[in-house]
Amino acid sequence: MLHDVTQAQLVAIAMKLGDVRDRLESGESADSIAASIAAAHDTSKDALTDLRSLVRGIHPAALDAGLHTALQTLASRSALPVALDAQIRDEVTDAVETVAYYYAAELLNNVAKHSGADRAELAVRTEGEFLILAVRDEGRGGARGLASVRERAGSVGGNVTIDSPEGGPTIITVTLPRNLVTDHPAMDQ
Repeated sequence: MLHDVTQAQLVAIAMKLGDVRDRLESGESADSIAASIAAAHDTSKDALTDLRSLVRGIHPAALDAGLHTALQTLASRSALPVALDAQIRDEVTDAVETVAYYYAAELLNNVAKHSGADRAELAVRTEGEFLILAVRDEGRGGARGLASVRERAGSVGGNVTIDSPEGGPTIITVTLPRNLVTDHPAMDQ
């Protein structure tokens, strides 16, 4: 269940934006409702901060034995056969392990549901100050968008690249800092 304070903040944002919409539809000038927009914006930043704190506290039990073991378990339970190549030689914070685990789960699920591939490859390695996770499949290709995947990586100082020409193969690479970024410029906007 979503943390009660965060849930209340999201309800408040929806109400403030509904009020703004109604006021705009009634012909009120945008200048006169600027304070309501600013309040909704501030509340959304508070809710994001609370959600990030909440998510950092979510630790899958599969990670209790470490990221490598968790990824082995994930690969063995995948809907498709998954070849795992894990070269994690440098320490990674617990928060980054959690983020990487969820990325691997989501991307492997996407391969099984959308690619038409009969198997996948999952490669994870540390390189300098980064953890790099790549999922490859020989499916139909054409993967596009994945805005939520890109946004989540950006929220912790990482990035996502998608190489998926029509006809395949598809390679999605997620690069994350080995140490989770706790403050991000997007929060100040």
